[in-house]
Amino acid sequence: LTHDDGTINAGAVAATTPASDVYADAENGDDANDGLSEATAKKTLQAAIEVRAPANTRVVALPGVYKEGSALHVGKSFSNGKGPAQPSIRSRVVVPANKTLVSRGGPLVTVIEGASDSESSDEYGRGPKAIRCAFLEKNATLSGFTVRHGHSDYYRSSGADAHDTLYQDDLF
Repeated sequence: LTHDDGTINAGAVAATTPASDVYADAENGDDANDGLSEATAKKTLQAAIEVRAPANTRVVALPGVYKEGSALHVGKSFSNGKGPAQPSIRSRVVVPANKTLVSRGGPLVTVIEGASDSESSDEYGRGPKAIRCAFLEKNATLSGFTVRHGHSDYYRSSGADAHDTLYQDDLF
């Protein structure tokens, strides 16, 4: 029995199914598309994440290497403003709280690729134009990706940051 709110009554167990999916396709997508079908997929992960859709909508990345686009995660202070501030850092995708980004083909064929700052003199490619792979906000999920070559302009940061998030079947 499926209810209007998307839950399925399976005896004593209820599950929520996605209202719909939003699609990204690194090979054939276009950010001018609506992203609501595979044929009209967005090109970048961030554009797909930003599609206005119901709360339980998943973003599905079709196989490919996602190495275009970025979003700025604005740094916040830790410990309710009492700790050191995080910098504002660019990532290929910022997955908002309670959002799911999943690959269609798994980590062997779906890659999020960051970038070094080519204008930086830093031996590790860190600098203001560096791009991390992903930043996941609280309770966000990233599933089924290879995450590689992420860089940052912040010396203690890596290719991906997560806060109370779930990584499933990802390769780092």
